[in-house]
Amino acid sequence: MPITTNHRQSGIVMILSPAKTLDLSPFDGESTIMKNVGVTQPDCHHEQTRYIAQCMKQRSATELAKLLSLSTTLAQTAASYWKAYDEEAPSNNPQAKPCIFAFSGAAYQGLDISTCDNAALSYMQSCLRILDPLYGVLRPLDRIQPYRLEMATKNAIFVDKKRRIKLSDYWKPAVTRRLSDDLKQVSPSSILLNLASDEYSVAVDSTNLPAQTKCIKVVFHEPNGKVVAVHAKRARGLMVRYLASVQATTTDDIQKFDLEGYAFQPNASDETTFVFQRQSTPVTASSKRTAATATKEPAAKRTRKTHD
Repeated sequence: MPITTNHRQSGIVMILSPAKTLDLSPFDGESTIMKNVGVTQPDCHHEQTRYIAQCMKQRSATELAKLLSLSTTLAQTAASYWKAYDEEAPSNNPQAKPCIFAFSGAAYQGLDISTCDNAALSYMQSCLRILDPLYGVLRPLDRIQPYRLEMATKNAIFVDKKRRIKLSDYWKPAVTRRLSDDLKQVSPSSILLNLASDEYSVAVDSTNLPAQTKCIKVVFHEPNGKVVAVHAKRARGLMVRYLASVQATTTDDIQKFDLEGYAFQPNASDETTFVFQRQSTPVTASSKRTAATATKEPAAKRTRKTHD
């Protein structure tokens, strides 16, 4: 039986970007981590997903190389993804898997889903939403097929066969509507915690979210006070993991985040921006305070092949 997600009283909905890097290793739905968890299907806006897929499937590897600024090899891989994409029966694609297990960029390495327990996974399924250029909004356990596309990709689609439209603008109404529905199910004064990059968060129209929604953007600084993209991406995943492990519901819970040396900086923060900074260089795998220790109960050691 699927896990019962009982976090609808949680006051936080997190948004996160997807990743270009994918883990295409075989997914075992009967493995320990997924034994009692049901896989779901993307449901933000089927027709918009279908239209984008149709537009992309028509393009050759050469056209994809130009559109997505890819090398010849990567363009051929992208073309193979789109060729295999099955609009009618996603489960027929042998590489289809829940997105939280498919994405394998820096944020998802920080999140390290393979070592999360079912309670954390259940929390994420209720409280984490991944903004996506193909699917709009994804829950962690929504099954996706491999694809190559970015929200900032220009000229990916047309409206009325003539006018180009940005993917972020194309998705904005559906994404905002879906997030609004999720926020309404949490609490009257819910928090939209923005852990997504600007490229993706621009797809959310904050003016059309429920009136009492508190939007908070999180920024991660290095010891010198600067933002280093790769470290910031990892930190976003670390925060998702931490909040899921403590079943966070409040801003106080968010501010207590302390993985890998990060600490909340009240003097640099305000009501809409929370700044976290670490005081030393990145910790090693042997550190006592790494992502893998951020659970209420130690999880069994598991391994998963990732592709950088």
